[in-house]
Amino acid sequence: MLLQRPVICICNELYTPALRPLRLLALVIQFPPTHSTRLAQRLSEVCRRQRLKADLTVLMALCDKMENDIRGCMSVLQFVKSNKTDLRLNDVDTSAVGQKDYQRSLFNVWHDIFSIPRPKKKRRINPHELQHNEGVLVPMPDLNGDLEDLSEQTTLASRYQRILKTVESCGEYEKLTQGWFENYLSMKFKHTNMDPVSRGLDWAIFSDIVKQEIMHSQAWVMLPFLPYSCVCYHLLFATHQWPKIQFPTQISEMNQKVTKTCSLLTSMVNEMSPAARAFADNVALIQDILPFLLQIIQPNLRPVNTQLYSKQEKEELAGLINTMISYNLTYTQERSLDGQYSFTLDPNMEEVVRFPDLKPEKQLSYSTRQLIAREIELEKVRRAELYFTNQKTKEAEKMKKYADDRKKCSASSDPLPKVTLNHPQKLQTKPLPNIPAVNGSGVTKFADVAQAPRDFFGRVVDCQVVQGSKSSTNNEIVKSDIWFRFKEGYSNAVRRPIKVKDLV
Repeated sequence: MLLQRPVICICNELYTPALRPLRLLALVIQFPPTHSTRLAQRLSEVCRRQRLKADLTVLMALCDKMENDIRGCMSVLQFVKSNKTDLRLNDVDTSAVGQKDYQRSLFNVWHDIFSIPRPKKKRRINPHELQHNEGVLVPMPDLNGDLEDLSEQTTLASRYQRILKTVESCGEYEKLTQGWFENYLSMKFKHTNMDPVSRGLDWAIFSDIVKQEIMHSQAWVMLPFLPYSCVCYHLLFATHQWPKIQFPTQISEMNQKVTKTCSLLTSMVNEMSPAARAFADNVALIQDILPFLLQIIQPNLRPVNTQLYSKQEKEELAGLINTMISYNLTYTQERSLDGQYSFTLDPNMEEVVRFPDLKPEKQLSYSTRQLIAREIELEKVRRAELYFTNQKTKEAEKMKKYADDRKKCSASSDPLPKVTLNHPQKLQTKPLPNIPAVNGSGVTKFADVAQAPRDFFGRVVDCQVVQGSKSSTNNEIVKSDIWFRFKEGYSNAVRRPIKVKDLV
Protein backbone atom coordinates (compact mmCIF):
# COMPACT_ATOMS: atom_id res chain seq x y z
CA MET A 1 0.00 0.00 0.00
CA LEU A 2 1.35 3.40 -0.98
CA LEU A 3 1.94 5.77 1.91
CA GLN A 4 -0.15 8.91 1.35
CA ARG A 5 1.10 10.92 4.34
CA PRO A 6 4.07 13.15 3.46
CA VAL A 7 7.19 13.32 5.60
CA ILE A 8 8.17 16.95 6.15
CA CYS A 9 11.82 17.59 6.98
CA ILE A 10 13.09 21.03 8.00
CA CYS A 11 16.74 22.06 7.73
CA ASN A 12 18.72 25.28 7.91
CA GLU A 13 21.44 24.27 5.42
CA LEU A 14 20.20 22.51 2.29
CA TYR A 15 23.61 21.49 0.97
CA THR A 16 24.81 19.64 4.05
CA PRO A 17 26.57 16.40 2.98
CA ALA A 18 24.27 14.37 5.25
CA LEU A 19 21.22 15.53 3.25
CA ARG A 20 22.65 14.64 -0.16
CA PRO A 21 20.77 11.31 -0.61
CA LEU A 22 17.55 12.83 0.76
CA ARG A 23 17.79 15.83 -1.56
CA LEU A 24 17.52 13.53 -4.59
CA LEU A 25 14.21 12.06 -3.41
CA ALA A 26 12.50 15.00 -1.76
CA LEU A 27 10.56 17.96 -3.09
CA VAL A 28 12.66 20.93 -2.02
CA ILE A 29 10.73 24.08 -1.06
CA GLN A 30 12.90 27.00 -0.03
CA PHE A 31 11.50 29.63 2.34
CA PRO A 32 13.12 33.06 2.39
CA PRO A 33 14.37 34.41 5.71
CA THR A 34 11.81 36.23 7.82
CA HIS A 35 12.02 40.01 7.70
CA SER A 36 12.57 41.81 10.97
CA THR A 37 9.47 44.01 10.60
CA ARG A 38 7.17 41.10 9.90
CA LEU A 39 8.62 39.04 12.72
CA ALA A 40 8.29 41.95 15.16
CA GLN A 41 4.63 42.37 14.25
CA ARG A 42 3.99 38.70 14.85
CA LEU A 43 5.80 38.83 18.19
CA SER A 44 3.71 41.84 19.13
CA GLU A 45 0.56 39.77 18.53
CA VAL A 46 1.98 36.98 20.69
CA CYS A 47 2.78 39.43 23.51
CA ARG A 48 -0.72 40.89 23.36
CA ARG A 49 -2.33 37.47 23.73
CA GLN A 50 0.04 36.50 26.53
CA ARG A 51 -0.56 39.87 28.28
CA LEU A 52 3.08 40.94 28.02
CA LYS A 53 3.67 44.63 27.45
CA ALA A 54 6.26 45.16 24.70
CA ASP A 55 6.89 48.06 22.36
CA LEU A 56 7.47 47.45 18.65
CA THR A 57 10.90 49.11 18.88
CA VAL A 58 11.94 46.70 21.62
CA LEU A 59 10.72 43.75 19.58
CA MET A 60 12.72 45.01 16.60
CA ALA A 61 15.82 45.11 18.80
CA LEU A 62 15.03 41.57 19.95
CA CYS A 63 14.81 40.38 16.32
CA ASP A 64 18.11 42.03 15.45
CA LYS A 65 19.86 40.47 18.41
CA MET A 66 18.52 36.99 17.66
CA GLU A 67 19.18 37.43 13.92
CA ASN A 68 15.50 36.81 13.17
CA ASP A 69 15.55 33.42 14.88
CA ILE A 70 11.91 32.80 15.84
CA ARG A 71 12.69 30.17 18.47
CA GLY A 72 15.26 32.42 20.13
CA CYS A 73 12.80 35.33 20.27
CA MET A 74 10.10 33.11 21.77
CA SER A 75 12.54 31.83 24.40
CA VAL A 76 13.34 35.39 25.49
CA LEU A 77 9.66 36.35 25.69
CA GLN A 78 8.85 33.25 27.72
CA PHE A 79 11.69 33.97 30.15
CA VAL A 80 10.65 37.60 30.60
CA LYS A 81 6.97 36.66 31.06
CA SER A 82 7.89 34.33 33.92
CA ASN A 83 9.51 37.22 35.85
CA LYS A 84 7.66 40.42 34.90
CA THR A 85 4.76 41.74 32.87
CA ASP A 86 6.58 44.11 30.51
CA LEU A 87 9.54 43.85 28.14
CA ARG A 88 12.05 46.69 27.97
CA LEU A 89 15.11 47.41 25.89
CA ASN A 90 17.33 46.81 28.90
CA ASP A 91 15.93 43.27 29.18
CA VAL A 92 16.82 42.56 25.56
CA ASP A 93 20.38 43.86 25.85
CA THR A 94 21.18 42.09 29.09
CA SER A 95 19.43 38.80 28.34
CA ALA A 96 21.49 35.82 27.21
CA VAL A 97 18.54 33.47 26.87
CA GLY A 98 17.99 32.02 23.41
CA GLN A 99 21.39 32.98 22.09
CA LYS A 100 23.53 30.31 20.51
CA ASP A 101 26.72 29.96 18.57
CA TYR A 102 25.47 30.77 15.10
CA GLN A 103 27.11 29.02 12.19
CA ARG A 104 26.26 30.82 9.01
CA SER A 105 25.35 28.76 5.98
CA LEU A 106 27.29 28.98 2.75
CA PHE A 107 24.61 30.91 0.90
CA ASN A 108 24.35 33.47 3.70
CA VAL A 109 28.10 34.00 3.69
CA TRP A 110 28.20 34.31 -0.10
CA HIS A 111 25.39 36.83 0.11
CA ASP A 112 27.33 38.86 2.67
CA ILE A 113 30.49 38.71 0.52
CA PHE A 114 28.77 40.13 -2.56
CA SER A 115 26.51 42.68 -0.85
CA ILE A 116 27.11 45.84 1.17
CA PRO A 117 25.05 45.84 4.39
CA ARG A 118 22.21 48.30 4.44
CA PRO A 119 22.49 50.82 7.27
CA LYS A 120 19.95 50.57 10.03
CA LYS A 121 18.34 53.60 11.58
CA LYS A 122 19.44 54.44 15.05
CA ARG A 123 16.82 53.51 17.59
CA ARG A 124 15.55 56.19 19.87
CA ILE A 125 14.60 55.84 23.50
CA ASN A 126 10.91 55.29 23.86
CA PRO A 127 9.16 57.59 26.38
CA HIS A 128 7.87 54.46 28.05
CA GLU A 129 11.48 53.42 28.68
CA LEU A 130 11.84 55.89 31.57
CA GLN A 131 12.30 54.83 35.14
CA HIS A 132 10.89 56.57 38.21
CA ASN A 133 13.41 57.86 40.71
CA GLU A 134 11.70 59.36 43.76
CA GLY A 135 8.79 60.58 41.67
CA VAL A 136 10.96 62.13 38.97
CA LEU A 137 11.20 60.71 35.47
CA VAL A 138 14.85 59.96 34.87
CA PRO A 139 15.98 58.61 31.50
CA MET A 140 17.58 55.23 31.54
CA PRO A 141 21.26 54.82 30.71
CA ASP A 142 22.26 55.12 27.08
CA LEU A 143 21.29 51.68 25.80
CA ASN A 144 21.90 52.64 22.19
CA GLY A 145 25.55 53.50 22.65
CA ASP A 146 26.71 50.18 21.25
CA LEU A 147 24.55 50.52 18.12
CA GLU A 148 26.11 51.71 14.89
CA ASP A 149 24.76 54.79 13.24
CA LEU A 150 24.25 55.44 9.57
CA SER A 151 27.82 56.48 8.82
CA GLU A 152 29.60 53.85 10.91
CA GLN A 153 27.88 50.90 9.25
CA THR A 154 29.23 51.68 5.78
CA THR A 155 32.85 52.29 6.72
CA LEU A 156 35.53 49.87 5.58
CA ALA A 157 36.53 49.09 9.15
CA SER A 158 33.03 47.95 10.16
CA ARG A 159 32.58 45.96 6.95
CA TYR A 160 36.00 44.39 7.47
CA GLN A 161 35.19 43.24 10.99
CA ARG A 162 31.72 42.07 10.04
CA ILE A 163 32.71 39.94 7.07
CA LEU A 164 35.72 38.51 8.92
CA LYS A 165 33.50 37.36 11.76
CA THR A 166 30.96 35.93 9.32
CA VAL A 167 33.55 33.95 7.36
CA GLU A 168 35.15 32.57 10.51
CA SER A 169 31.75 31.44 11.79
CA CYS A 170 31.30 29.37 8.63
CA GLY A 171 34.78 27.82 8.46
CA GLU A 172 34.48 26.30 4.96
CA TYR A 173 37.06 28.50 3.28
CA GLU A 174 37.55 26.28 0.24
CA LYS A 175 33.82 26.21 -0.55
CA LEU A 176 33.60 29.96 -0.06
CA THR A 177 36.42 30.52 -2.56
CA GLN A 178 34.78 28.19 -5.07
CA GLY A 179 31.47 30.01 -4.71
CA TRP A 180 33.14 33.36 -5.20
CA PHE A 181 35.03 32.14 -8.27
CA GLU A 182 31.88 30.89 -10.00
CA ASN A 183 29.72 33.92 -9.16
CA TYR A 184 31.96 36.99 -9.27
CA LEU A 185 31.62 37.40 -13.04
CA SER A 186 27.85 37.80 -12.72
CA MET A 187 28.20 40.66 -10.22
CA LYS A 188 27.71 44.19 -11.51
CA PHE A 189 30.75 45.95 -10.12
CA LYS A 190 31.92 49.19 -11.73
CA HIS A 191 35.55 49.42 -12.71
CA THR A 192 36.98 50.24 -16.09
CA ASN A 193 40.41 48.64 -15.80
CA MET A 194 39.17 45.29 -14.37
CA ASP A 195 41.50 45.85 -11.45
CA PRO A 196 39.24 44.04 -8.90
CA VAL A 197 39.33 40.90 -11.03
CA SER A 198 43.12 40.83 -11.12
CA ARG A 199 43.47 41.51 -7.41
CA GLY A 200 40.75 39.01 -6.54
CA LEU A 201 42.47 36.26 -8.53
CA ASP A 202 45.74 37.10 -6.77
CA TRP A 203 44.04 36.56 -3.42
CA ALA A 204 42.57 33.28 -4.70
CA ILE A 205 46.10 32.15 -5.64
CA PHE A 206 47.30 33.17 -2.18
CA SER A 207 44.52 31.11 -0.62
CA ASP A 208 45.47 28.06 -2.70
CA ILE A 209 49.15 28.38 -1.80
CA VAL A 210 48.41 28.66 1.92
CA LYS A 211 46.01 25.70 1.83
CA GLN A 212 48.51 23.59 -0.09
CA GLU A 213 51.26 24.39 2.40
CA ILE A 214 48.96 23.54 5.30
CA MET A 215 48.09 20.15 3.84
CA HIS A 216 51.66 19.42 2.75
CA SER A 217 53.57 20.32 5.90
CA GLN A 218 50.69 20.18 8.43
CA ALA A 219 51.40 23.80 9.37
CA TRP A 220 48.00 24.52 10.93
CA VAL A 221 49.31 27.78 12.38
CA MET A 222 48.70 29.24 8.90
CA LEU A 223 44.99 28.42 8.98
CA PRO A 224 43.94 31.87 10.37
CA PHE A 225 45.24 33.49 7.15
CA LEU A 226 42.59 31.84 4.96
CA PRO A 227 39.52 33.96 5.89
CA TYR A 228 41.27 37.21 4.89
CA SER A 229 40.98 36.30 1.21
CA CYS A 230 37.18 36.26 1.59
CA VAL A 231 37.38 39.69 3.24
CA CYS A 232 39.19 41.01 0.18
CA TYR A 233 36.54 39.45 -2.07
CA HIS A 234 33.94 41.44 -0.20
CA LEU A 235 35.85 44.70 -0.40
CA LEU A 236 36.45 44.26 -4.14
CA PHE A 237 33.11 42.92 -5.40
CA ALA A 238 30.41 43.92 -2.90
CA THR A 239 27.55 46.03 -4.29
CA HIS A 240 24.21 47.37 -3.07
CA GLN A 241 22.26 45.11 -5.42
CA TRP A 242 20.76 41.79 -4.40
CA PRO A 243 23.17 39.05 -5.60
CA LYS A 244 21.93 35.94 -7.35
CA ILE A 245 24.11 33.17 -5.98
CA GLN A 246 24.51 29.82 -7.71
CA PHE A 247 25.93 26.82 -5.88
CA PRO A 248 29.41 26.01 -7.26
CA THR A 249 29.45 22.86 -9.39
CA GLN A 250 32.41 23.41 -11.68
CA ILE A 251 34.95 21.74 -9.41
CA SER A 252 32.89 18.55 -9.16
CA GLU A 253 32.28 18.54 -12.92
CA MET A 254 35.98 18.99 -13.59
CA ASN A 255 36.85 16.14 -11.22
CA GLN A 256 34.40 13.87 -13.03
CA LYS A 257 35.88 14.83 -16.39
CA VAL A 258 39.42 14.18 -15.14
CA THR A 259 38.37 10.76 -13.83
CA LYS A 260 36.69 9.93 -17.13
CA THR A 261 39.73 11.09 -19.10
CA CYS A 262 42.07 8.95 -16.99
CA SER A 263 39.85 5.89 -17.46
CA LEU A 264 39.77 6.44 -21.24
CA LEU A 265 43.55 6.73 -21.38
CA THR A 266 43.98 3.64 -19.22
CA SER A 267 41.63 1.56 -21.37
CA MET A 268 43.47 2.69 -24.48
CA VAL A 269 47.02 2.15 -23.21
CA ASN A 270 46.35 -1.28 -21.68
CA GLU A 271 45.41 -2.81 -25.04
CA MET A 272 47.90 -0.97 -27.24
CA SER A 273 50.57 -2.87 -29.09
CA PRO A 274 53.96 -2.94 -27.34
CA ALA A 275 55.62 -1.10 -30.21
CA ALA A 276 53.23 1.85 -29.88
CA ARG A 277 53.13 1.76 -26.09
CA ALA A 278 56.91 1.96 -25.70
CA PHE A 279 57.05 5.58 -26.87
CA ALA A 280 53.69 6.89 -25.63
CA ASP A 281 53.00 7.98 -22.07
CA ASN A 282 49.87 9.86 -21.01
CA VAL A 283 51.35 13.33 -21.51
CA ALA A 284 52.75 12.48 -24.94
CA LEU A 285 49.46 10.90 -25.98
CA ILE A 286 47.37 13.93 -25.03
CA GLN A 287 49.68 16.65 -26.29
CA ASP A 288 51.57 15.16 -29.24
CA ILE A 289 49.91 12.00 -30.59
CA LEU A 290 46.14 12.02 -30.21
CA PRO A 291 45.40 15.44 -31.81
CA PHE A 292 47.16 14.34 -35.02
CA LEU A 293 46.09 10.71 -34.78
CA LEU A 294 42.42 11.70 -34.94
CA GLN A 295 43.16 13.40 -38.25
CA ILE A 296 45.19 10.46 -39.58
CA ILE A 297 42.42 7.90 -39.00
CA GLN A 298 39.96 9.86 -41.15
CA PRO A 299 41.16 9.28 -44.73
CA ASN A 300 39.21 9.81 -47.92
CA LEU A 301 37.56 6.42 -48.51
CA ARG A 302 34.67 5.70 -50.78
CA PRO A 303 31.64 4.13 -49.05
CA VAL A 304 31.57 1.14 -51.41
CA ASN A 305 32.54 -2.50 -51.26
CA THR A 306 36.24 -3.08 -50.64
CA GLN A 307 36.42 -5.29 -53.72
CA LEU A 308 35.92 -2.17 -55.82
CA TYR A 309 38.85 -0.36 -54.20
CA SER A 310 41.99 0.32 -56.17
CA LYS A 311 45.37 -0.91 -55.07
CA GLN A 312 46.22 2.43 -53.51
CA GLU A 313 42.92 2.55 -51.63
CA LYS A 314 43.44 -0.98 -50.34
CA GLU A 315 46.90 -0.08 -49.05
CA GLU A 316 45.51 3.04 -47.43
CA LEU A 317 42.75 1.00 -45.78
CA ALA A 318 45.25 -1.62 -44.59
CA GLY A 319 47.46 1.10 -43.08
CA LEU A 320 44.43 2.65 -41.36
CA ILE A 321 43.37 -0.71 -39.88
CA ASN A 322 46.91 -1.43 -38.67
CA THR A 323 47.18 2.02 -37.03
CA MET A 324 43.84 1.75 -35.26
CA ILE A 325 44.58 -1.76 -33.98
CA SER A 326 48.00 -0.65 -32.75
CA TYR A 327 46.39 2.13 -30.70
CA ASN A 328 43.38 0.02 -29.63
CA LEU A 329 40.84 2.15 -31.51
CA THR A 330 37.67 1.07 -33.25
CA TYR A 331 34.13 2.21 -34.00
CA THR A 332 31.10 0.95 -32.09
CA GLN A 333 27.44 1.47 -32.84
CA GLU A 334 25.48 3.48 -30.26
CA ARG A 335 21.94 4.72 -30.05
CA SER A 336 21.27 8.34 -29.13
CA LEU A 337 18.42 9.62 -26.98
CA ASP A 338 16.33 10.49 -30.03
CA GLY A 339 16.64 6.93 -31.41
CA GLN A 340 19.31 7.60 -34.05
CA TYR A 341 22.17 5.13 -34.49
CA SER A 342 25.73 6.27 -35.02
CA PHE A 343 29.25 4.83 -34.95
CA THR A 344 31.47 6.49 -32.36
CA LEU A 345 35.14 6.06 -31.62
CA ASP A 346 35.84 3.50 -28.88
CA PRO A 347 37.48 4.56 -26.62
CA ASN A 348 36.20 8.00 -27.48
CA MET A 349 39.47 9.94 -27.41
CA GLU A 350 37.80 12.94 -29.04
CA GLU A 351 36.48 13.85 -25.58
CA VAL A 352 40.07 13.93 -24.31
CA VAL A 353 41.69 16.26 -26.85
CA ARG A 354 38.77 18.34 -28.14
CA PHE A 355 36.43 20.80 -26.55
CA PRO A 356 32.78 19.69 -26.57
CA ASP A 357 31.57 22.77 -28.48
CA LEU A 358 34.30 22.55 -31.12
CA LYS A 359 33.20 20.52 -34.12
CA PRO A 360 35.85 18.56 -36.07
CA GLU A 361 36.86 19.87 -39.46
CA LYS A 362 36.38 16.48 -41.10
CA GLN A 363 34.08 13.65 -40.11
CA LEU A 364 33.59 10.24 -41.70
CA SER A 365 30.16 9.14 -42.82
CA TYR A 366 28.12 6.43 -41.14
CA SER A 367 28.78 3.84 -43.86
CA THR A 368 32.53 4.53 -43.88
CA ARG A 369 32.79 4.05 -40.12
CA GLN A 370 30.77 0.87 -40.37
CA LEU A 371 33.15 -0.40 -43.05
CA ILE A 372 36.21 0.42 -40.93
CA ALA A 373 34.72 -1.25 -37.83
CA ARG A 374 34.00 -4.42 -39.84
CA GLU A 375 37.51 -4.54 -41.30
CA ILE A 376 39.03 -4.07 -37.84
CA GLU A 377 37.10 -7.04 -36.46
CA LEU A 378 38.09 -9.22 -39.41
CA GLU A 379 41.75 -8.25 -39.04
CA LYS A 380 41.68 -9.07 -35.32
CA VAL A 381 40.22 -12.50 -36.10
CA ARG A 382 42.88 -13.15 -38.76
CA ARG A 383 45.67 -12.16 -36.39
CA ALA A 384 44.27 -14.36 -33.62
CA GLU A 385 44.04 -17.36 -35.98
CA LEU A 386 47.58 -16.76 -37.18
CA TYR A 387 48.83 -16.60 -33.60
CA PHE A 388 47.19 -19.89 -32.58
CA THR A 389 48.37 -21.54 -35.78
CA ASN A 390 51.96 -20.53 -35.05
CA GLN A 391 51.65 -21.80 -31.51
CA LYS A 392 50.41 -25.18 -32.68
CA THR A 393 53.19 -25.37 -35.25
CA LYS A 394 55.83 -24.64 -32.61
CA GLU A 395 54.39 -27.30 -30.29
CA ALA A 396 54.30 -29.86 -33.11
CA GLU A 397 57.94 -29.14 -34.00
CA LYS A 398 58.93 -29.45 -30.38
CA MET A 399 57.18 -32.81 -29.98
CA LYS A 400 58.72 -34.04 -33.24
CA LYS A 401 62.17 -33.06 -32.08
CA TYR A 402 61.62 -34.86 -28.78
CA ALA A 403 60.46 -38.02 -30.56
CA ASP A 404 63.50 -37.94 -32.85
CA ASP A 405 65.79 -37.65 -29.84
CA ARG A 406 64.10 -40.67 -28.24
CA LYS A 407 64.56 -42.70 -31.38
CA LYS A 408 68.22 -41.79 -31.64
CA CYS A 409 68.81 -42.75 -28.01
CA SER A 410 67.01 -46.08 -28.39
CA ALA A 411 68.93 -46.90 -31.59
CA SER A 412 72.31 -46.13 -30.00
CA SER A 413 74.27 -48.68 -27.90
CA ASP A 414 74.20 -46.55 -24.76
CA PRO A 415 70.90 -46.96 -22.95
CA LEU A 416 69.09 -44.01 -21.58
CA PRO A 417 70.07 -43.11 -18.05
CA LYS A 418 67.58 -44.30 -15.50
CA VAL A 419 65.76 -41.35 -14.00
CA THR A 420 65.10 -41.58 -10.31
CA LEU A 421 62.68 -39.32 -8.52
CA ASN A 422 63.94 -36.83 -5.98
CA HIS A 423 62.29 -38.20 -2.88
CA PRO A 424 63.74 -41.70 -3.07
CA GLN A 425 67.18 -40.17 -3.58
CA LYS A 426 66.77 -38.10 -0.43
CA LEU A 427 65.71 -41.14 1.60
CA GLN A 428 68.65 -43.33 0.66
CA THR A 429 70.80 -44.10 3.66
CA LYS A 430 74.42 -43.11 3.84
CA PRO A 431 76.90 -45.65 5.17
CA LEU A 432 78.30 -44.86 8.56
CA PRO A 433 82.10 -44.87 9.06
CA ASN A 434 83.54 -47.98 10.63
CA ILE A 435 85.21 -46.40 13.64
CA PRO A 436 86.63 -48.82 16.22
CA ALA A 437 85.36 -48.29 19.71
CA VAL A 438 88.62 -49.30 21.47
CA ASN A 439 92.20 -49.03 20.26
CA GLY A 440 94.87 -51.70 20.55
CA SER A 441 95.96 -50.63 23.99
CA GLY A 442 92.41 -50.80 25.37
CA VAL A 443 92.07 -47.01 25.65
CA THR A 444 89.22 -45.25 23.82
CA LYS A 445 90.23 -42.24 21.75
CA PHE A 446 88.35 -38.99 22.36
CA ALA A 447 87.98 -38.15 18.63
CA ASP A 448 86.69 -41.66 17.82
CA VAL A 449 84.16 -41.50 20.65
CA ALA A 450 82.85 -38.13 19.48
CA GLN A 451 82.17 -39.47 15.98
CA ALA A 452 80.84 -42.92 16.94
CA PRO A 453 77.05 -43.23 17.38
CA ARG A 454 75.70 -44.00 20.84
CA ASP A 455 72.41 -45.24 22.18
CA PHE A 456 70.21 -43.71 24.89
CA PHE A 457 72.46 -45.01 27.71
CA GLY A 458 75.69 -43.72 26.14
CA ARG A 459 76.96 -47.05 24.84
CA VAL A 460 78.76 -47.20 21.50
CA VAL A 461 76.58 -48.83 18.84
CA ASP A 462 77.99 -51.19 16.26
CA CYS A 463 77.82 -49.29 12.95
CA GLN A 464 77.55 -52.36 10.71
CA VAL A 465 74.56 -53.78 12.54
CA VAL A 466 72.80 -50.44 12.66
CA GLN A 467 73.55 -49.81 9.00
CA GLY A 468 72.06 -53.12 7.93
CA SER A 469 68.89 -52.67 9.97
CA LYS A 470 68.39 -49.07 8.85
CA SER A 471 68.95 -49.84 5.19
CA SER A 472 66.29 -52.54 5.28
CA THR A 473 63.91 -50.18 7.08
CA ASN A 474 64.56 -47.29 4.66
CA ASN A 475 64.04 -49.55 1.67
CA GLU A 476 60.64 -50.47 3.06
CA ILE A 477 59.83 -46.75 3.53
CA VAL A 478 60.88 -45.92 -0.02
CA LYS A 479 58.59 -48.62 -1.43
CA SER A 480 55.61 -47.30 0.56
CA ASP A 481 53.17 -44.80 -0.97
CA ILE A 482 52.59 -42.85 2.24
CA TRP A 483 55.35 -41.15 4.20
CA PHE A 484 54.97 -39.25 7.40
CA ARG A 485 57.30 -37.60 9.82
CA PHE A 486 56.57 -36.87 13.44
CA LYS A 487 57.90 -33.62 14.82
CA GLU A 488 57.67 -32.97 18.51
CA GLY A 489 56.11 -29.73 19.61
CA TYR A 490 53.11 -28.10 21.24
CA SER A 491 49.78 -27.62 19.53
CA ASN A 492 46.31 -26.55 20.66
CA ALA A 493 44.66 -28.59 17.92
CA VAL A 494 42.18 -31.33 18.78
CA ARG A 495 43.94 -34.67 18.75
CA ARG A 496 42.33 -37.98 17.95
CA PRO A 497 43.84 -41.41 17.31
CA ILE A 498 44.03 -42.37 13.64
CA LYS A 499 45.59 -45.26 11.75
CA VAL A 500 47.54 -45.20 8.54
CA LYS A 501 45.06 -47.51 6.84
CA ASP A 502 42.37 -44.84 7.29
CA LEU A 503 44.42 -42.50 5.10
CA VAL A 504 44.95 -45.00 2.28
